[in-house]
Amino acid sequence: MRSHPDIVARAVLSSVEPLDFGYDMPSPLLATMQRIAFDADRDPGLAPYLPPGGLMAAIDALRERFARQPITVDPQDGGGTVVIGLADLQASLLAEAATPGSWPAFVLSLYHGHYAEWAREVAQGRQAQEYKLIGPLIDTSLGITPSQEFRLRHDPARAYVGEGGFAPYLAAASAWPTPDLGDDYRQLRPIDTPMLLVHGDWDTSTPIDNMLAQLPTSQQPCHRGPSRRPRRHVSSVAQRAGGPRGRPPFPAHRRVRRPADRGDLAFPGLCNACLCRAQRGGRRPRREGAIA
Repeated sequence: MRSHPDIVARAVLSSVEPLDFGYDMPSPLLATMQRIAFDADRDPGLAPYLPPGGLMAAIDALRERFARQPITVDPQDGGGTVVIGLADLQASLLAEAATPGSWPAFVLSLYHGHYAEWAREVAQGRQAQEYKLIGPLIDTSLGITPSQEFRLRHDPARAYVGEGGFAPYLAAASAWPTPDLGDDYRQLRPIDTPMLLVHGDWDTSTPIDNMLAQLPTSQQPCHRGPSRRPRRHVSSVAQRAGGPRGRPPFPAHRRVRRPADRGDLAFPGLCNACLCRAQRGGRRPRREGAIA
């Protein structure tokens, strides 16, 4: 669109972020988790397992529990005990939030002291495994500006999500062969093409705050729910940007899991202010946790 504005009349994009936002800021990630928790707190199926203050209060209690000292867990798989600390909790809270339907059950399972299945996953994650190089090769080349790095390192939400989303990349950047593209390349530049940016407000892979930092003349529809690629929603609202007719709107309900019986319960689908500049802001599939 920047190089050939004459051939792009309008655009509909989803799950986009500025180049300088390649390493997600902890605060938007925490805000996404809070939005999921807000809806989970209002479901009667979870009420018997929630502490006073709701899901975020459970997370605060877990943080305090693991900050006092690591916990040694026997996963009962014959592989010996696993020592789990605060950094493991932070990483797992964020990774599990990529599947919001099971995330409340995961949090409440830990809150009520059910660690065995989690310990097996933590132990497995510490083993050597294949790693796709394209990620660090690209991300360390794109990098971030010094001002963005300063904000990352001093963001108060690091206490919840840790520094695993950016600190390893910053520490290893000089070891990768791809050249740094420079701060000038990372700066936002105006694009005159009319644009519609669509994003899910439960997305922890590319938080909605990244979209809100985009082009100021774009429309920013926000649909409630975790989808990172809301194709059906994109097609339905494309008409508002002058695009072709699409399929029906995004499904009216999202599904989450109860921690006890794993039964389905409905969550709201689209936000009421879908086509306003909404200030409402999931990654790899994970297992659906449950309290034993």
